[in-house]
Amino acid sequence: ITPLDGQAVLTGLGPKAGLLSQFMAQGQAKAVPPGLVVPRDQLDAASIDQTIQQVAKAPWATGEVIIRSCAGDEDTDGLSAGRYDSVVSTLEPDALKAAFIKVAASMAADERAPAITAQDAVLVQPLITARYSGVAFSHNPLNPLTGLIEYSAAAEAVTSATGESQTAQIDRNRHRLMDSHGDHAQMLRQVWRHCQRAEAMLEGPVDVEWAYDGTQVQV
Repeated sequence: ITPLDGQAVLTGLGPKAGLLSQFMAQGQAKAVPPGLVVPRDQLDAASIDQTIQQVAKAPWATGEVIIRSCAGDEDTDGLSAGRYDSVVSTLEPDALKAAFIKVAASMAADERAPAITAQDAVLVQPLITARYSGVAFSHNPLNPLTGLIEYSAAAEAVTSATGESQTAQIDRNRHRLMDSHGDHAQMLRQVWRHCQRAEAMLEGPVDVEWAYDGTQVQV
């Protein structure tokens, strides 16, 4: 079980953990919630109770957590977003066990699972109570000369294509919002800065999921 804390770039534990740890290691540790990356073999019957104890002892584990898939084929081709389960859980042992099992089972049930088990893991992080969340595109899919931020006050409205969302376009040459956006402007500028950093890190267009808790934006 490996900490996601910005102290090292993680390899062999799925692209999601690798990309987040790489972003943190570039001076952005506060922009990503800390966590633990748990290899799927640590969720078998012989190991899961010890895994649960380690999660409960984490210094950031003070409330609800989210357990996310961190499979070997995620965040690589853009085709696997939302393919596997993410589960919110309390720190109560039975709830954690059920959440771990559900997320691991969603990966095991996939038709491509035999080819990707070597890097399969799950990622445990504190749940952010988001006021707004969304997706930022360094290149607007409809106009690559601009950036695009989609956001909503409803949790997962943007990423799950449910509910209503708002949009903000960015002038990529001036790195400025193309409209005022009122009280949302400061939040949107934070989002765009993270999007720029991610694009520079990966040397190409990116889309970044983010959440805003009223103070800071995290990815």
